[in-house]
Amino acid sequence: MIVSATAQKQDASDDELVVQILNDGEIIEEGSTTADYGVVGISVVV
Repeated sequence: MIVSATAQKQDASDDELVVQILNDGEIIEEGSTTADYGVVGISVVV
């Protein structure tokens, strides 16, 4: 099975957007961005 997640910042701040995919409470994939209106997309086979 492939699990995917995508999220986009809704502003031009320097804040970090972090997206994580967890399996049994353990992070198995992670992505982040600090870009203006940045997008994070991750996927993993579980």
